[in-house]
Amino acid sequence: MALQAWGNLTGYRGPREHLWLVLTAARRLDTAHRQIERVREGFGQLKEIKPNPMRRMEETLAVLGDAQLAMIALYRAASAAERITPHVNVPFPALVKQRMEGLKQLRDAFEHADDRALGYVSRGEKDPEKAWKSMVVFGKALIGTREIRYRKWSLGIDKPATGIFLSLRRFIRKAWLELCHTDFESRHQLP
Repeated sequence: MALQAWGNLTGYRGPREHLWLVLTAARRLDTAHRQIERVREGFGQLKEIKPNPMRRMEETLAVLGDAQLAMIALYRAASAAERITPHVNVPFPALVKQRMEGLKQLRDAFEHADDRALGYVSRGEKDPEKAWKSMVVFGKALIGTREIRYRKWSLGIDKPATGIFLSLRRFIRKAWLELCHTDFESRHQLP
């Protein structure tokens, strides 16, 4: 927890809820990033196991599960980071703001994958064919195009996801430094 160490070094003395909100956003962002890395690695493993259909299915399901968990963690990270904005003068990243609705829709879809398995499309609307089709489309899109997709929303796991991760990470770092009342960043070159 690099932010916690920075807080100790700089002597963070602000409201405890701001501290926990920043740490929550950072932890969830790290989790989302690790999950996306697992998805990327999973694609490499899928290429190596073509002759074994059972092993391929097992790896495919693992990749799909990692992608679902990545979207849940990424939306939660973005949401927590957005809740920091009233307490700092650091602007929330425009890229993330533009993608928030899509991130929320992807998160909702994957958070409620069990409802889709039972045939529910949304609250109270049961249409098994439509619900199952959305799950199949998700898997085919991810494997075919490296995009996490649900209905009209999508996120590419390479450049688009990386752009969001970098934007959120910069925002969280700058917000944290501001909350710590430090000009650490101006005295030290950070990536």
